[in-house]
Amino acid sequence: MKYGIDIPRTVEEAHKMDEKNGNTLWGDAINKELSNVMVAFQLVEDRDTIPVGSKLIPYHIIFDVKN
Repeated sequence: MKYGIDIPRTVEEAHKMDEKNGNTLWGDAINKELSNVMVAFQLVEDRDTIPVGSKLIPYHIIFDVKN
């Protein structure tokens, strides 16, 4: 919690919070952030094979609120 706002630790938790609150604020923030970085990366699922010549770079999302 920061500034009286619950902060999720995972994407799944963020979506559950949106559903509970009846809004899409965390989901919108996730989509905005991913749209800014996706120009440089291609997401693959765990079951997908990595294209030849590519390197797997694991990532995670850190949630926070700005004042």
